[in-house]
Amino acid sequence: MDSQLAPLTLSVAEGYQARHGDEGSVYVPGVARSQMSPGIVHIGVGGFHRSHQALYTMEVLGHDPSWAIVGVGLLLADEATRDVLARQDFCYSLIEKGHFDCPRAYLITSILDFVVAPVDGIETVLETLSKENIRIVSLTVTEKGYCFDAHAGDLDWTQPVVQHDVDNPHAPESAIGVLVAALYRRWRSGHRPFTIVSCDNVPLNGKMVSVAVRSMAEKMVPQDESFHRWIETECRFPSTMVDGITPVTCPADVDLASRILGYLDSAPSVREPYRQWVIENAFVDDRRPPWHRAGAQMVDNVEPFELCKIRLLNVPHSAVAYLGSVIGLTFIHEASSQSVLERYLRGLMGEICPTLETSFAEASIDSLHYRNVLVFRFQNSEIRDTIARVSQDGSAKYSKQLVPIVLELLEQRRSVRHLALAVSSWAFHLRGRTEAGNDIPVFDPRAEELQAWMRQGQDGGIQGLQSLLRDRDIFGTLVGSCGDSFRAHVEKQYQDMISVGVLRAVEVVLGQSELG
Repeated sequence: MDSQLAPLTLSVAEGYQARHGDEGSVYVPGVARSQMSPGIVHIGVGGFHRSHQALYTMEVLGHDPSWAIVGVGLLLADEATRDVLARQDFCYSLIEKGHFDCPRAYLITSILDFVVAPVDGIETVLETLSKENIRIVSLTVTEKGYCFDAHAGDLDWTQPVVQHDVDNPHAPESAIGVLVAALYRRWRSGHRPFTIVSCDNVPLNGKMVSVAVRSMAEKMVPQDESFHRWIETECRFPSTMVDGITPVTCPADVDLASRILGYLDSAPSVREPYRQWVIENAFVDDRRPPWHRAGAQMVDNVEPFELCKIRLLNVPHSAVAYLGSVIGLTFIHEASSQSVLERYLRGLMGEICPTLETSFAEASIDSLHYRNVLVFRFQNSEIRDTIARVSQDGSAKYSKQLVPIVLELLEQRRSVRHLALAVSSWAFHLRGRTEAGNDIPVFDPRAEELQAWMRQGQDGGIQGLQSLLRDRDIFGTLVGSCGDSFRAHVEKQYQDMISVGVLRAVEVVLGQSELG
């Protein structure tokens, strides 16, 4: 990074001329910041928001500049991001890196301000959310940030932050508590509610947030049943599906952004060229930005799009990450570009497809084209998406994403051997070592327990694998007799990995060779 470069600022961004050069192309804002006014508050201004929703919003502010964004951070860690952005007048570049000659940079100016609750005070946050011009509150706080117990279908009342908000309704700390406190202020002031738009990778996220908000309102404001009814009848919680790989920004990305711009950008965001945003068209008083002009799909039902993405992107993404991990690779593109693993990916997607025939029809999706695009995206060497990132939280992901697919296919008496390999490779990964014996990181909510299972005994983890496959919290009804054949596949594949090596075990699954 050239320390002599002048910093990126609002005046630089607005005075910049679009250009195409050897280092990359630069796309500039279509509307001046002075013409913008806030209409959205976004909670959780991380890399994904800055590379996705902020971009869609930037691209439509020329049609209606009243939908600019005010960021909110609920964690002390958000202060560092806020301070870096503040030094650049909340401007930054978004770098698209993909299968083309040079990267593309977008200058993003759609974020007007950024408030951090532990620093600026929760009162400042609530005042911001209570302003009548704020018509949408969107969130990317990760699944954990909703404090929701999916098994119970309600908030997790055992979490300290949830109990804190119940006991301190005027000074909430959780995302759901903040939403309820702000809605209560608007109700008391006679203002219309804002639409709550979750953009996290959670199935039917709108329904989840709706349940969480109503449940928290009954606890935080138990005395006002009319407020509860107002939430029930007037608030809107559209479900959304978001898709677009956004790796963690690294120092090399800062260097690249600065070379492309000719100015020092200390807070760039990076993404792949592909992006998709499907939004249930359910907004308070039909007030929303014209996101459709930037390519967002406004639909009556998000579920078929969501199911295709979860089953054909998320599950294969995890599976190839675990296989790449145990053979000692670092990046997703390295794993998915290996011939045998690409064939496995395509085979896995094909195995899953019979569970999606209705979704393909409802969403007008061409199955073969969709799968080809996914493999193409996985093999994007420019994005350098890490296996360590994608391989996180396997126990939580597989219980919700993979297990339902297996159950459907078993009921249809179809093959599940590729899905079994996704589990056997995950189990191998849980040992915390590659097949060559090198240490690899394991990030999982139950990492300590699961790793202890896979490391017990002298049999290479086979006994631990049997314990893993009998874990009802992960595998649900598959632990019963209906899952006997699936478990047999997993155990055989795991033994093959130990005895003949990982890639050879994959080839056996593909039916291209037999053990001699």
